[in-house]
Order: sequence, then C-alpha cells, then structure tokens
Amino acid sequence: MDPKIHPSFWNELYQRKLNIYKLNTDQQNIIMNYRYNIIDISSFNDSLQGIPGKLINFNTIEDFNNYDYNKLLKSISTDILSTDLSQPLNLFKFILFTFADLKSFKFTYKLYLPIFQGKYNLEKKNYNTYSLHKQIIKQNIDIFANPLFIYHNDNIKSFEEGWSERYNKNTYIVINGMTKRLYNLLAYLNKNSTNKNKINIIVLNGNAWTYQKLLSKIDFTNSNKSKYYILSTNESMEYNFNNLFKFETINLSNILDKKTLMDQAINLNLDLMKWRSWPNLNLTLLSEKKCLLLGSGTLGCSVARNLMAWGFKNITFIDNGRVSLSNPVRQSLFEYNDNNKLKAECASEMLKKIYPGINSSWYNLSIPMPGHQLYNYKDLNKIEELIQDHDICFLLTDTRESRWLPIVLSNYYGKALINIALGFNSYLIDHNLNKKSACYFCNDIVAARNSMKNRTLDQQCSVTRPGLSMIASALGTEILVSYLNGKEIPCHVRGSLSDFTSKNIETSKFINCTACSDNILSEYGKRGIDFINDVCNDSNGYILENLSGITNLMSMQLDII
Repeated sequence: MDPKIHPSFWNELYQRKLNIYKLNTDQQNIIMNYRYNIIDISSFNDSLQGIPGKLINFNTIEDFNNYDYNKLLKSISTDILSTDLSQPLNLFKFILFTFADLKSFKFTYKLYLPIFQGKYNLEKKNYNTYSLHKQIIKQNIDIFANPLFIYHNDNIKSFEEGWSERYNKNTYIVINGMTKRLYNLLAYLNKNSTNKNKINIIVLNGNAWTYQKLLSKIDFTNSNKSKYYILSTNESMEYNFNNLFKFETINLSNILDKKTLMDQAINLNLDLMKWRSWPNLNLTLLSEKKCLLLGSGTLGCSVARNLMAWGFKNITFIDNGRVSLSNPVRQSLFEYNDNNKLKAECASEMLKKIYPGINSSWYNLSIPMPGHQLYNYKDLNKIEELIQDHDICFLLTDTRESRWLPIVLSNYYGKALINIALGFNSYLIDHNLNKKSACYFCNDIVAARNSMKNRTLDQQCSVTRPGLSMIASALGTEILVSYLNGKEIPCHVRGSLSDFTSKNIETSKFINCTACSDNILSEYGKRGIDFINDVCNDSNGYILENLSGITNLMSMQLDII
C-alpha cells in the first residue's frame, strides 16, 4: 500500500507555517504511521512511534523548484544503509518537500521514500509461522511499533540484540508491513553482511525467504511503477535522480468548510504581521476581548469594521435610532433596504453577513442623559449590566451629554473606555486606559446638560467631513490594539482636516471633573439609579457642578477677581 497524506496533515502544516515556522526553512522532524502507512496530524508529534522522516517547507515556489534535491537524496539514501541497529525503523525513513501557498490553501509537494529494489539471490521456502505468532502474543510484541526484529529458537529479540546470530540456521529476521520494505532490508543486509552464509527472512504476510550474499555486483534497477519511490542504480551507491520529481498539488479549499476557510483567511494577514513586523503581537488576546459599542452610526460602523479586521470576535451594539435613507452612503454597515430598520440590529446582522464567525449582538436602548428626563429605567439597568459584562467600551454617540453616563459607569466598574468625538473639521480621541488620563469632561467647568434645545437642522445632524469618521475610528481602534499589546499610547489625540494636522496631547485627570472625579463616582456607588435620575432631571447641571466642587472652585475664582 502506497503512503497517503491525510488532509489533517496539510491543515496542521498551514497553522505551523503561519504561527511557528514562519520564514524558517530548517528541516522538521515528522513521522509516518507504520500500521496504516499514513502521514496525518499526529505526524508532527515525533515522540510517537513511527517511521522517522523530515519535512522541508519552502518559502517560495521558486525555492521549491530550484532546490538541489540530488545532494539531499543521496545523503538520506546513504544514511538508510548505515542505519544504527538500535533504530531499525530508520531503514524506511522518508522526506517530504512542500511549498505552502497559504493565501489560496494550495500545497505543492513531493514525498520521497527510498526503496532499494534490485535482483537478489532469493530462495523462497515454506515456513509455518504459527509458533512465531504464538511467541509474538506471548511476549506481547507490538509488530507495528517494532516491525523489524529477530526470531531465534522460539524467542523474539530486538534487531540489535539478535544481529550477531543472523547466520544461524534457526534464526529468522522478521519484517512486518508492505513487502516493498523488504528491499531496504535486503539492501542493508547486502551492504552489512561479510560472508556468503544464508540468512533467513520472514515477511509477516505468510512468505518466508532465504537470502544469500552475492559474490558479484548486484544489478539494481529503476522502477517507474510508483510515483512515490526512487530506487538506487547499483550496489556502489551511485544515484541517478534525473526526471525524478513530478510534483503533486492538493487544494484544501476543495475539502474544507467555507467558514473554516474564511476563519483561516481572515487570520492570515494578521498572523503574517508576526513574521517580521510585530513578532509579539497577541492576536489571541484581541479575539477574546468583548467590545461594547455605544452608538451604531457613522463612528459605530467604522469602529466595528476596524475591530473585525483586527480579529476581535465579540462585538455588541447599542443604539435607539433607525436607519434613514441618508445613512448608507456614510455608515458602512447599512444599505438601501435597511431604511427605517433599527440601527443596532442592522449593524450586528451585517457583521455576521460579512464574517459568519463573528459573535455579535445588539440592543435597542436609550442612554440616560443629564438634562433629559429619565423615563425608561429598564434601559438604564440594561446599560449598567452590559458595561459590566464587557471588557472595552467605545463611546461613539452624537451629543455631549450622551457621553456622561458611560464615562461614569466605565470608570466606576473599572472598564476600559475609548471615546471618539467629531466636529465638522476636527476629531478627538481620549480614553481611560491610562488611569491618570483626563476624560472627555475633565477640561470643562460646565456640567453636561441638554444641548439639543433650540438647534437648527444642521446642528441636529452630525455634519462632518465624510472621511473624518474613518480616520478617527481607525485611530481609536489602533490605540486600543497598541495598548493591549503593551505599547505606549497618547492620552488624547486631536486632529483637524482644515490643515491636516494631528497632535498627541498629554493630560491629567481633573479632581473636580463632573464625570470621573471621586465625588461623582462615590455618589453613584451610594445612590445608584436614584443619583442618575436626579442628574437626568436637573436641566441646569447644578447637581453635578455642586457635587464635583466646580461651584466652589468658580466661587473662589470670582473672589480672587
């Protein structure tokens, strides 16, 4: 039976090339299962018993085609005939040459398994193997783990232990497995036997043979019957490998499930970063993080796409709006047919269409805001629950006051928060990843309040330059990825498209902040929903300004003036 390569081997090679070998082309140890004559995923575990082999994986198809195979093949063939008696499986060693085209899931390969076939002086004889099989059972011999051994006077010995008795008429060299492997044993005996005495051989398929060392030169012949075997030309070990290789190709895309292929394809570009550009990039960490997006509009769609491109697999949307006809051209997760549908639902469902492996959910919720009377306590409770259940919050809402509650909750519960805000020409990105960084409200001395009153249409809509949201969302996502991978990040990033500038600004927390100061967080801890209710019903922002100390601070400033 010719050797077979199972698809699981190629799938494992794909993963190892991508994540372990990378650009390394050193020979790798692999094994072939002796019982089934197969190379599969277990072949990479060279601690298992099996036929030893080498894997050489090339980085380019040009290297694969131009490699000097003759030199290596001569070497391995010479090694086989010089096998250590303690390692008889080395008589059957093999080598596998491969080129893995990871982008198209195609593998070009050639399996080289030397079989030294020749014209030998073999005398077939009758032999009843009953006693041999009885002794195999008695001594509990695994004929697949130990396919080559010595049988002498009703006793089984290892190949090494019984080698000195090979000329005894009551001694048999026993080989298990496909008959073709007998030729390697004969070639080994021919090279390593020094006299004309006969040697008895049993092949465990019912045949027994007597082999005698030839006095004259053995006439080895080439065989083209199998695409897997190359045979040496003569006893003096002169080789002719011309026209040997007809490479085989396997395409895993014809075998694997499309979702599995997409999983691997999506990770390909990310994993390739680890080869040279970012060796310590922790993609597993990114995939495990749970991200909560508060706002599913222009910023929310762009942030979600960036997170998904980085390999984040858990994304939740919160929004209470509906898709309008003006949205699809600016908000990348909506299309024409989504008109008047819930934004959060459409965004989540579109992510799943783009990448079925994403874990995305959505909630149609209204964020309680200072200066806006609170009616829906269920939404408040759910938002509290979701922030606690996620690792990272992205604050991507339209109005100033809608940012207050998520900042309070994320700081109180110790959750990472990245805030992105847009003007017409400008953008701002801040975060609480560095615990000393200022929040969105730290640079204000006016509490959040209802900013939606008396607004004209251009003030009610998010009127920004179309490219601004993509720039800001990309920077916000990159800040998060850099932070999670231990890189330094700026406290604030402010940019403008009016002069195409971007500035990193170092800021510190404001002890009298109306959102993240200790007094505010402490009051929320004591009163919870009642505190939120009072703030929402306060149209002037007095509660927050008094509690944070802003009122006293301003009074002191007036006294100085």
